[in-house]
Amino acid sequence: VRLLVETGSYDKALEFLAPPHHFRKWEGLGNIHSTYVDAHLLRGIDLLEAGDPLQGIRDFQAALEYPENLETAPPYEGAREAEIYYWLGRAFEAAGKKAEAMDFYRKSASAPRSGGRPALDFFRASSLRKLGRPQEARKLFVHLLEQGREKLASLKKGTSLDFFAKFGKKESPGQKKARALYLMGLGAWGLGDLETAIQSFKKALNANPGHVWARWALMEAEKD
Repeated sequence: VRLLVETGSYDKALEFLAPPHHFRKWEGLGNIHSTYVDAHLLRGIDLLEAGDPLQGIRDFQAALEYPENLETAPPYEGAREAEIYYWLGRAFEAAGKKAEAMDFYRKSASAPRSGGRPALDFFRASSLRKLGRPQEARKLFVHLLEQGREKLASLKKGTSLDFFAKFGKKESPGQKKARALYLMGLGAWGLGDLETAIQSFKKALNANPGHVWARWALMEAEKD
């Protein structure tokens, strides 16, 4: 299923993730719910960019759900609400519903922070910017850039603690490197340093070609 998402086959992936298919926690599938969220968000983004924000909203709302057949409960420390609410804000804004959009940007900006998901700060910061709070947004972008550089440096030294252990799975050196570069890219992108952002996203994809969000970010940054 993950491979379908990585290759952009979101419809097919979501067919596999829907009932009557059932996924057991112990089947070694990694975080199947994260794959479900990725598929809905990425399909929703495609719909939004194709000029169909109302259909996009349906996907973004679905990304907030925890279907019983996936046997996953909302994590105690919060999940990806900051990211999902940001995209709901974008979709409602594109649909001309400014008040609803602002509500979702506020929800995104105030969503619980999780140490295991630092990239979510990019969406918090993007929401803060939409809310007219650029200084607060800048602090988060700077922190993302510094965090990515710090993790990349520690990986190069071979002294890195398992920064990504909170994801509940062990990752290859390439995956860890890609995550660090992705954080750097997000921070640089938010700060307007497109050259650093694009190079960071390209390097992240070289380290882990399956990093769907680095691919999305690269495509978007190259449009700016």
